[in-house]
Amino acid sequence: MMTASMTFSSLGQALLRHRLAAPDGAAAAIDGMGAIADLLTLDQGLLSGQPVSQTVIKVMRALAWACEAETGRLFCAAPGGQGFLCFDNRGAIVASLCVPMLAGLTGAALDADHPTIWADAASQRQYDRTFDDVGAALALVPLYRADEPIGVVQLGGPRFAAEIADLLQHAAPTISEALAIATPQLAVTVEEIGSGDAGASQLDQISGVVLATALDMLEADRAAVFLHDRTTDQLVSRTNLGYGPVEVRQSARAGLEGAVFRDGVAMAVPDVYQDPRFNPLLDRRTQYRTRSLLVVPVEGSSGHRHGVVTFANSAKGSFSEADERRARALVSQIGLAIDHAQTRDEVLGIKDYTERVLASLTNGVLTIDVAGQLTFHNSAAERILRRSLDGLRGQPVGEVFTDYNAWMLEAIDAVADDPAGQQVVTNDLYIESDDSWVAVNITIAAMKDRSDTLVGFMLVLEDVSREQELRRTMSRYMSNEVVDRLISDSSIQLGGQSQTVTVLFSDIRGFTALTERLGAAETVTMLNTYFSFMEDVIANRSGVVDKYIGDAIMALFGAPIPSDRDPDNAVQAAMDMLTALTMLNQRRQAEGMMPIKIGMGIATGAVITGNIGSAKRMDYTVIGDPVNLASRMESLTKLYGAQVVIDGDTEERLTLDVPRRVLDLVRVRGQSKVVRFVEVLIGSGADRVAGMEFYREGFDHYVAGRFSAALPAFTAALQACPTDRAAGVMIDRCQKLIANPPEDWDGVTRFGDR
Repeated sequence: MMTASMTFSSLGQALLRHRLAAPDGAAAAIDGMGAIADLLTLDQGLLSGQPVSQTVIKVMRALAWACEAETGRLFCAAPGGQGFLCFDNRGAIVASLCVPMLAGLTGAALDADHPTIWADAASQRQYDRTFDDVGAALALVPLYRADEPIGVVQLGGPRFAAEIADLLQHAAPTISEALAIATPQLAVTVEEIGSGDAGASQLDQISGVVLATALDMLEADRAAVFLHDRTTDQLVSRTNLGYGPVEVRQSARAGLEGAVFRDGVAMAVPDVYQDPRFNPLLDRRTQYRTRSLLVVPVEGSSGHRHGVVTFANSAKGSFSEADERRARALVSQIGLAIDHAQTRDEVLGIKDYTERVLASLTNGVLTIDVAGQLTFHNSAAERILRRSLDGLRGQPVGEVFTDYNAWMLEAIDAVADDPAGQQVVTNDLYIESDDSWVAVNITIAAMKDRSDTLVGFMLVLEDVSREQELRRTMSRYMSNEVVDRLISDSSIQLGGQSQTVTVLFSDIRGFTALTERLGAAETVTMLNTYFSFMEDVIANRSGVVDKYIGDAIMALFGAPIPSDRDPDNAVQAAMDMLTALTMLNQRRQAEGMMPIKIGMGIATGAVITGNIGSAKRMDYTVIGDPVNLASRMESLTKLYGAQVVIDGDTEERLTLDVPRRVLDLVRVRGQSKVVRFVEVLIGSGADRVAGMEFYREGFDHYVAGRFSAALPAFTAALQACPTDRAAGVMIDRCQKLIANPPEDWDGVTRFGDR
């Protein structure tokens, strides 16, 4: 037996020598060297298991080029007696020509023992349009293996030189050996055709081949296929031989065709015009006289009837029972072809629907087969990766994920070895086109068939770069905890709504004088440093910096996300701000700069939150009495010499155990309600703690209008803590009230009523 390498080498050299001997051989050789090169590289390819369809197609391309043929086909016997497969030199398997037997000149070539060239093939009596209609001239070469015919090479073109017969004779054993080596793969090829790409036009070709074969075997004159149209319940002529381009529709419940379709029993009628069920419409439209008729049902593999086939005018006068058996055997091929076509349509419908769904997704989707080749991608994947992937289908997925993205290949391998068959990866993909990175969540899932066998992988790419940018932007204004909840909880509203919020106002003491000393440039530098310190502290306590107002900070606790700890968080943030300010001042003093002093007011209550502003500019903020109150309280901390003052509503909600005292009962400008001012004693020394009891005693007398009793108590508080400015304020008030007693006393101090 000849080896594959010897076979293809000798064939390639012979084809090249023949083509170079032609008048235009030198120029043609340049155009055809690709085909010859493909042929010469098939030696190793066939031995390494290259698909037989690709092997034979390359052989036929080289052969057609050498013989100056326009078309080339190879009909080869499928294993197991399953008919003949047809390969051509321009594409893959011609599925429509998977037939039980060959007909025409091509079929007759199986019985020849040498190549045959027909200069005018169409003039021959055996010429068959289904098999032989490939050119004016036809060259046919029978292929044998162990003296058994295994196929036919068919070349078509305008003309062929007589000397190509020797070339084809030399090529025949070469192609036969190649087919013999590749025979085990043909079984797979037959299965591929059985579920393959046969569409409506290929169904017609299969029907035509079967009808041509049946007419020859039954010695009938004409034949037609009628398929059932479920929407109209009619039998419609689909394919015919001999009648020409006509369409006939008739009721599926009438005529001889209707009777066979309903009953599923073949019927042979020797004289149709003697049978009242016969429908002569086809005869009248084609000017034809039907005498005898054989009607056979077309049934699928499940027994479902698709229609009927009619054979007209037997050369023997009438159709026999043997004819009926042969006809049913041949017509069964049409039924199976229809089954395959319907299955294909269903599969393609599901495939098309699935691909349209995947194409509409905003997430990128890629599928990969077990060989690691890209099989599908949607437009979102191209958008995320910022490149076209159309030319990469069928290519290794490594062509998609190169260089810095090669880690994806390891992730896919890890999923293949993972029993769960899924992995979620969050990482950055490198975009070579613009030298940038894109953040993605990647879900890699193993795809398995019904038997739990791995068939490929699906990659889902979610572009989260926008989310990360949003997170970075939002984290500049609020804590990571708030950012996470805003992103993860879609129910949180940023529109107008009423809710309870704790508002913190802070301000720098003596800012005007400070700016005069620093100048403009140093003032901006100082504020930026100060705000950076304070913003981090506020965010760390789940607060949100609402705005900067000159040297003041307005912070929110409980907007947009409320919690039970908002007052605690606000007071704790105020204490942290003073701690941070101490560290900042130590740095400033070391650099010879003046220290910064601040005061803070904190109020809790119902506010309106939402996006407020104009169509061109909007801010998320809050409006309401607590906002104004916190601002007024912050300004009054200077009067009382306090660093942090909170209102009574905030104190009632506190769970923190912090030292504090009631400073005053106040009605601030613009508000009618009485507010209890409470000082949070931060970093209080023993003297301040000792004076707290005297202050509390004095304040009780003060509110009750017992100013003479309140005065010594406040005096004792000031003596215990000489820096207690609030005690000094209250001493001054008591002295004035003793000198000028009020007529109607309620214990409330009014600011801004003048």
